[in-house]
Amino acid sequence: MFVRQPVSSKKTRRIISFIENIGFTLISKNIIESIVYVDKELDRRYYLLKTDVCNAIIISFNKYYIPFLETISCFEDIPSITVDEGAAKAVLRGADLMAPGVKNLDEFEKDKLVVIKYNNSYLALGKTLYSSSEIKMMNKGKIVEILHYKGDKLWRRIKSISTEV
Repeated sequence: MFVRQPVSSKKTRRIISFIENIGFTLISKNIIESIVYVDKELDRRYYLLKTDVCNAIIISFNKYYIPFLETISCFEDIPSITVDEGAAKAVLRGADLMAPGVKNLDEFEKDKLVVIKYNNSYLALGKTLYSSSEIKMMNKGKIVEILHYKGDKLWRRIKSISTEV
């Protein structure tokens, strides 16, 4: 099902650098161990970065990396969008985020990774289609392309290996 392999420190630094360039900073850079789980069924790689503070999982995703929602607390400086109940239900079914569902949002630019929240719970990660200032002026239309959400296929696959985390 999964092949587990160690990750070189050079590859680990590249992953951390990529994550930081899209706006996510690991709480601790003191990496104790880096492991990759190769998921042949979904053709994905899940990188487990064990630090002295927490264990982060990073998913290789369409030529870049995104954090796994369950380990999002291992990162800081994450822009977020808080949504209403209707938008939360739609996102958890795999829908992209539409402007009418937004209750509050942090400042961010177009094409940035954001976390979608409802009642202080992380629901999804997505890529913004507009800047926060543009979204504040909108009352309709798609504003975030959802990449990973709680309960999706990636979520279920990673949960099956996260007992080691």
